[in-house]
Amino acid sequence: MLNPASLHLRERRNLRQGALAATLLVGALLAAGCDRQPKPDTSAMADPALAASSGQPNPVTGESTTVADATPNAPTTSSTGTATGTGITPSKDPLAVPGSAGTTTSSASGADGGGGLYGGGSDLPATSAGKAAPGAAALDAVDRAFLEKAAADGLFEVEAGKLAARQGKSEAVKAYGAMLSSDHASAGSQLKNLAAGKGVTVPDALPAEKQTALDTLGRATTDFDKEFVRTVGIRAHQDAVALFEKASKESKDPDIKSFAAQTLPTLKAHLEAARKLPAGKS
Repeated sequence: MLNPASLHLRERRNLRQGALAATLLVGALLAAGCDRQPKPDTSAMADPALAASSGQPNPVTGESTTVADATPNAPTTSSTGTATGTGITPSKDPLAVPGSAGTTTSSASGADGGGGLYGGGSDLPATSAGKAAPGAAALDAVDRAFLEKAAADGLFEVEAGKLAARQGKSEAVKAYGAMLSSDHASAGSQLKNLAAGKGVTVPDALPAEKQTALDTLGRATTDFDKEFVRTVGIRAHQDAVALFEKASKESKDPDIKSFAAQTLPTLKAHLEAARKLPAGKS
């Protein structure tokens, strides 16, 4: 058996060993605690926008930013669904078609740029040129007939004028024929555009009866000047003046009415010029 002194020494040795073990354990725990401390978030330093979204101070400037500060130009959405904050004015009408507001309709000038059969040119709406506008109202039968007849008569004037410029005996008749051909060719182009805008297809070649009249005129070799002035310069223009005067007063289409009114002065001038020709006085 161990004596009391030996037992006391053993107990003291065990206590020292326990204290040392406890010290080592505490040190280990403290060391482990230091390793487990949270590391600083470096992602905010790499991405300031991320720091702004989290509300943390900017690691570069030290200033606190918010989402609104980080994105000053971010658009918001109005009650109409139109973006605001980007310089776009909200639409008052959510069903409005983009680009429909403030649209203006320009006017087409005369094909000859002034002068010609229309004098200062026909001030027709742009919708009167080219194809008919979708949903355009059907023309009155009288207005449709006017466009078709005016186009056919104009073609006859062009060809008869060319014939006079070639076969005329006097220089005055040749010059008058050249004027008619030029004026009515320009007029025919404008009239065709007007008709197309109304959904009307006008003739682009002489009708049979007009071609027959032209052939008959071409065979009048002995007194061509007199026959030309009588049939084309006077009679044809008397008919044209009456036709256009009626349309300028009675047409139900404002474009056609304006067209006829603007054409009248030059048609009347053609008629008066024919009457003053030597061949037109006899």
